[in-house]
Amino acid sequence: MTPKKSWLIGIAVLVILAGAGIGYYMNVREKNQTLSQLQAEELVTATYDGDVKRTQLVNEKYFDILFDGAKGQYTIHADAKTGNILSVKKINNKRGKKDDTEPRGDPSAKLTEQEARTIAAKEVKGEVDDVELKGEGSDQVYEVEVNTKTKEAKVYVNVYTGKVSSIVWDNDND
Repeated sequence: MTPKKSWLIGIAVLVILAGAGIGYYMNVREKNQTLSQLQAEELVTATYDGDVKRTQLVNEKYFDILFDGAKGQYTIHADAKTGNILSVKKINNKRGKKDDTEPRGDPSAKLTEQEARTIAAKEVKGEVDDVELKGEGSDQVYEVEVNTKTKEAKVYVNVYTGKVSSIVWDNDND
């Protein structure tokens, strides 16, 4: 091999390595970028019917979104990098509409596990996988795991009122 060919091969290898390095850097940089407020709002409105009232980025980690839905007002947390829904918490019902999960006749009577399954299934469409009783006293909730096609949700149902206190989404559907 002549010295001229060796130089050309060396330069070609350097160009290829430099291009690969720049491509890798750009890919890593894109993955670490935070979504814009508008992108986060669009992801939420594409998933749920309703209107975004307020969006706030918290510590560059997640968006805290106040959302007006058909059944009430919710606080939604969405991952700032991926847009994945981390949690949904109902903060109040629509005015003038009675929620079918209002307290029942005897306030000390607890929901059955089957009633908690039914309530969770109304909130998240999917297959109920597991139900566990969590907490103590008036803070007791049923943690109902619901598997959808792409995610798992943990729906927390108050044992005494039947109200859904929050929904936490997990992207690993194992």
